[in-house]
Amino acid sequence: MLRPLSGPAGGRARRTAPRTRNRRADAARTAPEGKPMSKLRSKAVETARRLVAARTADVVRAVRDRRDEGQDSVEYVGVIVLVAAIIAALVGSGVADDIAAGLSSQVQEILNTGGGGE
Repeated sequence: MLRPLSGPAGGRARRTAPRTRNRRADAARTAPEGKPMSKLRSKAVETARRLVAARTADVVRAVRDRRDEGQDSVEYVGVIVLVAAIIAALVGSGVADDIAAGLSSQVQEILNTGGGGE
């Protein structure tokens, strides 16, 4: 479309693009495959979003699994250390002899009753 210039240029005409009511109509140009560019952009954005979400999930899963790795071993070692500390405290205080004597007397009582249950 040619429009005359107003002002100092006088009678020369300049070429202008036709005005559209909706600028999105210009943005919806088609790609070589015949699909609107806006749909291709949307598809690219969606693909990128999915890739980022998948990668984020992988990283979170790896961090969580790394934290749990070896947890059972640490718990077992903790229980063994606790039991060893209790036994050491009992032996050191002399209470172990009293406990051993009490257990021994209870076992002898059970074994010497003979008749079984009533």
